[in-house]
Amino acid sequence: MSLKCEYLIYRQYYTVRRSRSDLQIYCAIWYSWWGCSYWRRYWRTKYYYVNICRPGWTHNGDRNCNIPVCRPTCQNGGACASPNVCQCPTWSRGVGCASLTCSYRRPCYPGNCTSGNECTCEPGFIKQSQSDGCLGFDSTREELRPVVGKSNVTLSNIRRTDGKVNFMFILEGLEEEEPGQLEIIWCNQRRFNNLYFEYITYFTQPENLPKRPVYVSEGEIGIVESIIEANVSKVPRDGGLIRDEGSFKVYKCEGGFSKDNPAAELATCVIDDEQFKTLIEHGDW
Repeated sequence: MSLKCEYLIYRQYYTVRRSRSDLQIYCAIWYSWWGCSYWRRYWRTKYYYVNICRPGWTHNGDRNCNIPVCRPTCQNGGACASPNVCQCPTWSRGVGCASLTCSYRRPCYPGNCTSGNECTCEPGFIKQSQSDGCLGFDSTREELRPVVGKSNVTLSNIRRTDGKVNFMFILEGLEEEEPGQLEIIWCNQRRFNNLYFEYITYFTQPENLPKRPVYVSEGEIGIVESIIEANVSKVPRDGGLIRDEGSFKVYKCEGGFSKDNPAAELATCVIDDEQFKTLIEHGDW
Protein backbone atom coordinates (compact mmCIF):
# COMPACT_ATOMS: atom_id res chain seq x y z
CA MET A 1 0.00 0.00 0.00
CA SER A 2 1.31 3.45 -0.88
CA LEU A 3 0.19 6.88 0.25
CA LYS A 4 0.37 10.07 -1.72
CA CYS A 5 0.13 13.38 0.17
CA GLU A 6 -0.51 16.68 -1.55
CA TYR A 7 -0.22 20.09 0.11
CA LEU A 8 -2.00 23.16 -1.20
CA ILE A 9 -0.18 26.34 -0.21
CA TYR A 10 -2.03 29.59 -0.75
CA ARG A 11 0.45 32.32 -1.38
CA GLN A 12 -0.42 35.88 -0.23
CA TYR A 13 1.17 37.31 -3.36
CA TYR A 14 1.22 36.91 -7.10
CA THR A 15 4.17 37.24 -9.48
CA VAL A 16 4.28 39.69 -12.37
CA ARG A 17 6.86 40.30 -15.07
CA ARG A 18 8.18 43.80 -15.40
CA SER A 19 10.72 45.41 -17.70
CA ARG A 20 13.29 48.15 -17.65
CA SER A 21 15.63 49.65 -20.24
CA ASP A 22 19.36 49.79 -19.69
CA LEU A 23 21.81 51.87 -21.77
CA GLN A 24 24.38 49.62 -23.42
CA ILE A 25 27.72 50.69 -24.99
CA TYR A 26 29.78 48.66 -27.51
CA CYS A 27 32.72 49.31 -29.83
CA ALA A 28 31.69 49.68 -33.49
CA ILE A 29 35.19 50.25 -34.99
CA TRP A 30 38.26 48.75 -33.46
CA TYR A 31 41.91 48.70 -34.56
CA SER A 32 44.52 46.44 -33.10
CA TRP A 33 47.17 49.19 -32.91
CA TRP A 34 44.72 51.91 -31.84
CA GLY A 35 41.93 50.29 -29.99
CA CYS A 36 38.31 51.38 -30.22
CA SER A 37 37.87 54.47 -32.28
CA TYR A 38 34.07 54.58 -32.34
CA TRP A 39 31.60 53.70 -29.65
CA ARG A 40 27.89 53.12 -30.18
CA ARG A 41 25.06 53.24 -27.65
CA TYR A 42 21.68 51.56 -27.59
CA TRP A 43 18.87 50.75 -25.13
CA ARG A 44 18.33 47.12 -24.21
CA THR A 45 15.12 45.88 -22.56
CA LYS A 46 15.51 43.60 -19.57
CA TYR A 47 12.75 41.59 -17.95
CA TYR A 48 12.48 40.63 -14.30
CA TYR A 49 9.86 39.21 -11.92
CA VAL A 50 8.51 40.71 -8.68
CA ASN A 51 6.04 39.55 -6.06
CA ILE A 52 2.98 41.78 -5.57
CA CYS A 53 1.09 41.40 -2.29
CA ARG A 54 -2.55 40.47 -2.55
CA PRO A 55 -5.12 42.90 -1.06
CA GLY A 56 -4.98 42.79 2.74
CA TRP A 57 -1.30 41.87 2.97
CA THR A 58 2.00 43.71 3.07
CA HIS A 59 5.66 42.99 3.76
CA ASN A 60 8.59 44.46 5.64
CA GLY A 61 10.86 44.72 2.59
CA ASP A 62 11.47 41.04 1.95
CA ARG A 63 8.44 40.66 -0.42
CA ASN A 64 7.15 37.70 1.60
CA CYS A 65 3.72 39.36 2.00
CA ASN A 66 3.14 37.71 5.38
CA ILE A 67 1.97 40.80 7.33
CA PRO A 68 -1.84 41.30 7.42
CA VAL A 69 -3.33 44.78 6.98
CA CYS A 70 -6.40 45.93 8.93
CA ARG A 71 -8.69 48.75 7.88
CA PRO A 72 -9.55 50.52 10.11
CA THR A 73 -6.34 50.25 12.08
CA CYS A 74 -6.56 48.24 15.31
CA GLN A 75 -6.86 50.47 18.38
CA ASN A 76 -6.65 50.13 22.18
CA GLY A 77 -4.01 47.40 22.14
CA GLY A 78 -5.56 45.32 19.35
CA ALA A 79 -3.36 43.33 16.94
CA CYS A 80 -4.09 42.64 13.27
CA ALA A 81 -4.46 38.85 13.04
CA SER A 82 -5.67 38.58 9.43
CA PRO A 83 -6.85 41.04 6.77
CA ASN A 84 -9.34 43.44 8.38
CA VAL A 85 -9.65 41.23 11.47
CA CYS A 86 -8.31 42.64 14.76
CA GLN A 87 -7.56 40.44 17.74
CA CYS A 88 -8.73 42.55 20.69
CA PRO A 89 -7.39 42.37 24.27
CA THR A 90 -9.74 41.97 27.23
CA TRP A 91 -10.24 45.71 27.60
CA SER A 92 -11.58 46.46 24.11
CA ARG A 93 -14.00 45.06 21.55
CA GLY A 94 -15.83 45.79 18.29
CA VAL A 95 -14.58 46.78 14.85
CA GLY A 96 -10.96 47.78 15.11
CA CYS A 97 -11.14 47.26 18.92
CA ALA A 98 -12.47 50.82 19.06
CA SER A 99 -14.88 50.25 21.97
CA LEU A 100 -13.35 50.07 25.45
CA THR A 101 -14.87 47.61 27.89
CA CYS A 102 -15.09 48.00 31.63
CA SER A 103 -11.55 47.27 32.76
CA TYR A 104 -8.55 48.94 34.29
CA ARG A 105 -8.28 50.92 31.04
CA ARG A 106 -11.87 52.13 31.36
CA PRO A 107 -12.82 51.66 35.01
CA CYS A 108 -16.41 51.62 36.24
CA TYR A 109 -16.20 52.14 39.99
CA PRO A 110 -18.14 52.91 42.06
CA GLY A 111 -20.69 51.86 39.49
CA ASN A 112 -22.19 48.90 37.70
CA CYS A 113 -20.91 47.55 34.40
CA THR A 114 -23.50 45.89 32.15
CA SER A 115 -23.12 44.17 28.78
CA GLY A 116 -19.37 44.38 29.17
CA ASN A 117 -19.00 48.05 28.32
CA GLU A 118 -21.99 50.04 29.67
CA CYS A 119 -21.07 51.82 32.91
CA THR A 120 -23.76 53.23 35.20
CA CYS A 121 -22.47 55.26 38.15
CA GLU A 122 -23.96 54.88 41.60
CA PRO A 123 -26.30 57.70 42.78
CA GLY A 124 -24.18 60.64 43.88
CA PHE A 125 -21.18 59.74 41.73
CA ILE A 126 -20.35 60.97 38.23
CA LYS A 127 -17.83 60.04 35.55
CA GLN A 128 -15.39 62.87 34.81
CA SER A 129 -13.12 61.00 32.40
CA GLN A 130 -12.70 57.57 30.83
CA SER A 131 -9.65 56.82 32.97
CA ASP A 132 -10.99 57.75 36.42
CA GLY A 133 -14.24 55.82 36.59
CA CYS A 134 -17.14 57.19 38.65
CA LEU A 135 -14.85 58.95 41.13
CA GLY A 136 -16.47 62.39 40.94
CA PHE A 137 -18.96 63.59 43.53
CA ASP A 138 -22.24 65.05 42.37
CA SER A 139 -22.32 68.32 44.32
CA THR A 140 -26.12 68.41 44.12
CA ARG A 141 -26.47 65.27 46.26
CA GLU A 142 -26.92 66.34 49.86
CA GLU A 143 -26.27 62.87 51.29
CA LEU A 144 -22.64 62.98 50.15
CA ARG A 145 -21.81 66.46 51.42
CA PRO A 146 -19.52 66.62 54.47
CA VAL A 147 -20.85 68.18 57.68
CA VAL A 148 -18.88 70.88 59.49
CA GLY A 149 -19.20 69.85 63.11
CA LYS A 150 -16.90 72.45 64.63
CA SER A 151 -15.66 75.73 63.22
CA ASN A 152 -13.88 78.37 65.28
CA VAL A 153 -12.24 81.55 64.05
CA THR A 154 -10.06 83.62 66.37
CA LEU A 155 -8.82 87.14 65.64
CA SER A 156 -6.03 88.27 67.95
CA ASN A 157 -3.45 90.93 68.60
CA ILE A 158 -0.31 89.21 69.84
CA ARG A 159 2.73 91.00 71.16
CA ARG A 160 5.64 89.79 69.07
CA THR A 161 8.26 90.18 71.76
CA ASP A 162 6.87 87.67 74.24
CA GLY A 163 3.77 86.17 72.54
CA LYS A 164 1.34 87.73 75.00
CA VAL A 165 -2.23 88.17 73.71
CA ASN A 166 -3.24 91.81 74.04
CA PHE A 167 -6.84 91.32 72.89
CA MET A 168 -8.85 88.79 70.88
CA PHE A 169 -12.30 87.53 70.04
CA ILE A 170 -13.61 84.14 68.92
CA LEU A 171 -16.36 83.41 66.42
CA GLU A 172 -17.96 79.98 66.39
CA GLY A 173 -19.67 78.82 63.22
CA LEU A 174 -22.59 76.41 63.44
CA GLU A 175 -23.80 74.04 60.75
CA GLU A 176 -27.45 75.01 61.26
CA GLU A 177 -26.81 78.64 60.41
CA GLU A 178 -28.49 79.92 57.29
CA PRO A 179 -26.17 80.58 54.33
CA GLY A 180 -25.00 84.18 54.35
CA GLN A 181 -26.02 84.73 57.99
CA LEU A 182 -23.73 87.19 59.79
CA GLU A 183 -22.79 87.36 63.44
CA ILE A 184 -22.37 90.95 64.63
CA ILE A 185 -19.72 91.68 67.27
CA TRP A 186 -18.27 94.82 68.84
CA CYS A 187 -14.51 95.20 68.36
CA ASN A 188 -14.02 98.92 69.16
CA GLN A 189 -11.67 99.63 66.24
CA ARG A 190 -8.82 97.23 66.76
CA ARG A 191 -5.78 96.20 64.75
CA PHE A 192 -5.23 92.46 64.54
CA ASN A 193 -2.12 90.53 63.52
CA ASN A 194 -3.13 86.87 63.92
CA LEU A 195 -5.87 84.80 62.32
CA TYR A 196 -6.54 81.28 63.65
CA PHE A 197 -8.91 78.64 62.23
CA GLU A 198 -9.87 75.35 63.86
CA TYR A 199 -12.55 73.14 62.38
CA ILE A 200 -13.55 69.50 62.12
CA THR A 201 -15.49 68.04 59.21
CA TYR A 202 -17.45 64.80 59.34
CA PHE A 203 -18.06 62.53 56.35
CA THR A 204 -20.59 59.69 56.30
CA GLN A 205 -19.64 56.82 54.03
CA PRO A 206 -22.30 55.97 51.41
CA GLU A 207 -24.04 52.66 51.86
CA ASN A 208 -24.51 49.68 49.53
CA LEU A 209 -21.64 50.49 47.21
CA PRO A 210 -21.03 47.86 44.50
CA LYS A 211 -18.31 45.31 44.96
CA ARG A 212 -14.91 46.44 43.73
CA PRO A 213 -13.94 44.87 40.40
CA VAL A 214 -10.91 42.61 40.32
CA TYR A 215 -8.69 45.28 38.74
CA VAL A 216 -9.25 47.63 41.73
CA SER A 217 -7.06 46.31 44.52
CA GLU A 218 -7.94 49.00 47.06
CA GLY A 219 -10.42 51.84 47.34
CA GLU A 220 -11.39 54.43 49.93
CA ILE A 221 -13.83 57.33 49.86
CA GLY A 222 -13.50 60.41 52.03
CA ILE A 223 -12.47 64.06 52.26
CA VAL A 224 -9.41 64.81 50.14
CA GLU A 225 -9.14 68.59 50.43
CA SER A 226 -10.32 71.40 52.70
CA ILE A 227 -10.09 75.10 51.85
CA ILE A 228 -10.96 78.31 53.72
CA GLU A 229 -11.51 81.65 52.04
CA ALA A 230 -11.06 84.64 54.33
CA ASN A 231 -12.02 88.14 53.24
CA VAL A 232 -12.01 91.40 55.19
CA SER A 233 -13.89 94.20 53.40
CA LYS A 234 -14.07 97.88 54.29
CA VAL A 235 -17.37 99.77 53.96
CA PRO A 236 -18.09 103.53 54.12
CA ARG A 237 -19.00 104.81 57.55
CA ASP A 238 -22.33 106.07 56.24
CA GLY A 239 -23.12 102.76 54.51
CA GLY A 240 -23.31 102.16 50.78
CA LEU A 241 -20.97 100.30 48.49
CA ILE A 242 -17.72 98.68 49.56
CA ARG A 243 -14.89 101.14 49.06
CA ASP A 244 -11.99 98.76 49.66
CA GLU A 245 -12.00 95.01 49.29
CA GLY A 246 -9.31 94.83 51.93
CA SER A 247 -7.57 91.50 52.35
CA PHE A 248 -8.55 88.27 50.65
CA LYS A 249 -6.73 85.02 51.22
CA VAL A 250 -7.23 81.34 50.46
CA TYR A 251 -5.99 78.82 53.03
CA LYS A 252 -5.52 75.17 52.15
CA CYS A 253 -5.54 72.83 55.09
CA GLU A 254 -2.46 70.63 55.48
CA GLY A 255 -4.20 68.09 57.66
CA GLY A 256 -2.52 64.94 56.35
CA PHE A 257 -5.40 63.95 54.06
CA SER A 258 -5.21 64.08 50.28
CA LYS A 259 -6.42 62.35 47.13
CA ASP A 260 -4.12 59.43 47.90
CA ASN A 261 -5.01 59.41 51.60
CA PRO A 262 -8.63 60.54 52.10
CA ALA A 263 -10.11 61.21 55.53
CA ALA A 264 -12.76 58.51 55.62
CA GLU A 265 -14.65 59.93 58.64
CA LEU A 266 -13.05 62.94 60.39
CA ALA A 267 -10.98 65.67 58.80
CA THR A 268 -9.40 67.97 61.36
CA CYS A 269 -7.83 71.21 60.24
CA VAL A 270 -5.89 73.91 62.13
CA ILE A 271 -4.54 77.00 60.38
CA ASP A 272 -2.55 79.69 62.18
CA ASP A 273 -1.77 82.77 60.08
CA GLU A 274 0.80 84.82 61.98
CA GLN A 275 1.23 87.18 59.02
CA PHE A 276 -2.39 88.36 59.08
CA LYS A 277 -2.63 92.15 59.52
CA THR A 278 -5.75 94.29 59.32
CA LEU A 279 -7.57 97.11 61.09
CA ILE A 280 -11.19 96.22 61.78
CA GLU A 281 -13.56 99.09 62.49
CA HIS A 282 -17.26 99.74 62.60
CA GLY A 283 -19.18 98.38 59.60
CA ASP A 284 -16.45 96.11 58.30
CA TRP A 285 -17.21 92.51 57.52
